[in-house]
Amino acid sequence: MSDAPDQVPDEVVAQAKSAFQQRARGEVAVLVFDSVIDESTPNTEQRLRFEHPRMRVEAFVSPTNGECVIRGRVEPAPVRVELEIEGRDVALVEDARSGNFVFPRVPRVLSRMILIGPDGSEPVYTDWFRA
Repeated sequence: MSDAPDQVPDEVVAQAKSAFQQRARGEVAVLVFDSVIDESTPNTEQRLRFEHPRMRVEAFVSPTNGECVIRGRVEPAPVRVELEIEGRDVALVEDARSGNFVFPRVPRVLSRMILIGPDGSEPVYTDWFRA
């Protein structure tokens, strides 16, 4: 038997580094409700609710042809909602002055929303979720 410690596979190291880089750089709105987990009756549309001391986000994920539509409402209304998609360098951006937002044709991968307020306060990031 060798006294050398077991080597960590390169794939595990790469996944750990990727997860570390995906951390929120600001405040986090925590996932408090997911209809897939919290409801016993399956539905084609997934409902998510995120909460933060400054705001609340209700989102609906509707699958369509291998993609999905994400629509929802933020209260109080921010200036902008950005959708960060895992593996993409560019986020989708939606004006949400009314509180409502819609992201059509979103790939079904891990995503999170970034909520940007009007007053220059720190952005609020939702937990990651699978669209």
